[in-house]
Amino acid sequence: MFHFRCNQCSFTLNINYIPREYVLPDGRRVAMMQRHVWCDRCATITPAEALDEDDAAKEANAMLLNLHRRELRENTFKHSWERDLREKWIRESAERDSAREDWRAMRKGPPACLKCRSTAISLPEASWADLVHGGCGGTMVCTATIAGGAQLRSRPHEYTPEGKLIALGARAVGTVHERPFELWSIDPV
Repeated sequence: MFHFRCNQCSFTLNINYIPREYVLPDGRRVAMMQRHVWCDRCATITPAEALDEDDAAKEANAMLLNLHRRELRENTFKHSWERDLREKWIRESAERDSAREDWRAMRKGPPACLKCRSTAISLPEASWADLVHGGCGGTMVCTATIAGGAQLRSRPHEYTPEGKLIALGARAVGTVHERPFELWSIDPV
């Protein structure tokens, strides 16, 4: 959950990011990167698409990839499953990167607000960045509490490569039933 508080007025807001993914024409899926933005049409902070990873995320993934490759070269694992996990991560990372590159080549439009589809948004440079409060001109200070993440056995909302919603996702409730995911989770504090 992301918590926002304006440093000039009493505006506060909490945002939970809901799992979403793009479905490519060949059936591959690409997790939607999301960022908090100020949307002029909604006149509030809301989740929006982020078309490109920020530099910190790229660096973290590159460091992890290099670490796993080095560990495989050194082959000092006590158990075979440790090696298997690193090989699987590297393989899945390459598949994920390939699908993301293909999606990015297909995508023509700019990022949009996930609530109203407006492209009149102020996208911060990084996913944890503060942003200007469009209501008063103050700074919306962003803090986060990480709790859980995507639900186990959840189905993300599905979108076309251009960001049009095509199917609602759901989370597991118990062992048999599902409950639809809300399209966004925004709570005034």
